[in-house]
Amino acid sequence: MQISETVADGLRREFKIVVPAQEIERQVQDRLAQLAHDSRLPGFRPGKAPLSLIRQRYGSAVAKEVIEGQVESGCRDAIKNNSLRPAVEPRIQIVSNFQPGVDFEFSVAFETLPDIEPCNFSDVELEKLVSPVDEKVVDQMLSRLAESRQETTVITEDRPAQSGDVVVIDFDGAVDGKPYPGMKAED
Repeated sequence: MQISETVADGLRREFKIVVPAQEIERQVQDRLAQLAHDSRLPGFRPGKAPLSLIRQRYGSAVAKEVIEGQVESGCRDAIKNNSLRPAVEPRIQIVSNFQPGVDFEFSVAFETLPDIEPCNFSDVELEKLVSPVDEKVVDQMLSRLAESRQETTVITEDRPAQSGDVVVIDFDGAVDGKPYPGMKAED
């Protein structure tokens, strides 16, 4: 497998990867031989089916499996050999589709994480910004907050409702003496 870097622009990296046809064919042959040993085909004893029949039946699926493995290992090797840390999933583009006897070529592109140097924070100076607040506004907000959080107490004396009282009532309404839905409530 030949891996060559084609783009190294800032954090962007791109690699061209070429897998020799002989390597792919060898892996396909090995996988087909393993399948022939493990398969059970009608008319043949287990593991005794001819390799040509196994190739005819499973050849394209095995080739696809080998190609996917080569793409995965090519990406992994490109990243590992160059000590890169991808920020996103690599984008893979097939340059030439696999054909028997022809080298398989694809490209891998991704953004890398930047190298961040640790700094000495004791040298960093911070400016604390302070916003001036009017005391009158603070007092108004505190009184609103206190008003919204106050507790209610039951008044036992008989008197009319006053501003600030919480009143609990029961009502039953009617129009021309006829009750309607929604015109009656308790508590």
